[in-house]
Amino acid sequence: MNVCKFVKNSNPDGEINIINFVYETERFGNAVPFTLYCYRVCLVTEGSGMIFYSGKREPLRPGDVFFTFPKISFTLEGDEDFKYIYISYNGDRAASINKKLDISPERSVFHCREDIILVWKNALSADESMTAFAGEGIFFYTISLLGSSQESGIVPGSDNPVKKLRQVKKYLDDNFCDCELSLDSISEMFFYNKKYLSSAFKRQYGTGIKEYITTLRINRALYLIEHNYTTVKMIASMCGFKDQLYFSKVFSKNIGMTPKEYIRSNSPIISDEISNV
Repeated sequence: MNVCKFVKNSNPDGEINIINFVYETERFGNAVPFTLYCYRVCLVTEGSGMIFYSGKREPLRPGDVFFTFPKISFTLEGDEDFKYIYISYNGDRAASINKKLDISPERSVFHCREDIILVWKNALSADESMTAFAGEGIFFYTISLLGSSQESGIVPGSDNPVKKLRQVKKYLDDNFCDCELSLDSISEMFFYNKKYLSSAFKRQYGTGIKEYITTLRINRALYLIEHNYTTVKMIASMCGFKDQLYFSKVFSKNIGMTPKEYIRSNSPIISDEISNV
């Protein structure tokens, strides 16, 4: 059953007027074109879908934010689990905000953090008398996320996914020695659903993000050993591993010998008393 909250004249003379706040949960059938009289900002909460504008289609997954526009026809499709929340709005600032953030039918889908879903759901559960404030708050919160990502040089739109994946790869290449680096942190930074990011990265580069980070770290470890670093704990730390034992386990799995064994094979003159600390 849908959850639908309408707002009566929330801010008729204001810059942004919230019309309704709706959780669309009904199962999708055959997709038909929609033409609305207002703007909508929508957040996918479950399942997967597709939005079509003038023959161009964009995939939709949980955590994705997408926009629709007044008097511009679009088609929305989804699987049986597809659910999304939307806020309908209009007002003097609506068009200018879209222009500033380059939001348009050609660039209408943005990959955001998955934790935004809980924020939207909590706002939707607000008391009926607070719907206008909740809707306006969520609208500007979401817009601020998109704006912040652009200011940092990370473009969250899906108009050029290959370019964005290159940005992700470059970030991994530059920061793999950071022990806090993970799929979760990368997904949050680049406003991606982590499952989508992992699969998209693998399709593009033939390896998953975790495996790619591990490869970079192991290659770095080999380089250090070959340049006369012999302290296992130091090597692990310099390659982004918090735990020396885990580093040794990963190293052995990938190289076929322990770090100590590799150090000995690389530097035969080194004694058996290789330091661990």
